[in-house]
Amino acid sequence: MKKSLKVLALLAGTVFASASANAVVLPSSTGPLLTDTSFSSTFNSTSSSSTITFDLLGYASLDGDNFYQDNFHLSLNGTEIFSGTFSLGGGGGNVIFTNLASLVVSGLRPDVVDFAGGDLTFSGFMNTLVGSNTLLFSYDSLVEGHAGFQGLGDEGWGVNNLNVSSVPVPPAAFLLGTGLIGLASLRRKAKKA
Repeated sequence: MKKSLKVLALLAGTVFASASANAVVLPSSTGPLLTDTSFSSTFNSTSSSSTITFDLLGYASLDGDNFYQDNFHLSLNGTEIFSGTFSLGGGGGNVIFTNLASLVVSGLRPDVVDFAGGDLTFSGFMNTLVGSNTLLFSYDSLVEGHAGFQGLGDEGWGVNNLNVSSVPVPPAAFLLGTGLIGLASLRRKAKKA
């Protein structure tokens, strides 16, 4: 029984240690960046699932769904997991095109042209590789049937408060440890009888 308790304590310690491990933190802003640019961030994950939160910053008149449209993209290990266009000072509608990570977007603004920029907060879960992973953040200005690239004098973008954390897998190990303790106590009762 004492051995089982030691195993349980070890497993519980693993749960708490895994829960607090951050894979990557980017506390300062990357912007303002030109549209039609990108940047990447590499991180290590200790599980096949990770949480992600970040702020998307729009400078001046970053456009949503209109003639001056600019699209945001987020890829994980070469696969696009999110894309959309948002009214961040330049008007246009807010449209999400791809959301494989089921990210929640908060802070959406109405179709307003005020050249005041804006910011959105993204949060959710994503399937990661155990080991090294790469996030690619990018923006592009639509050309065909649209105005195309407008430059930093008109619009820019950035990312702030990026935080990716591995989701601990050990709750399953915790259940296994609890089961082992139960089996040990049953075995002990059987020996006494």
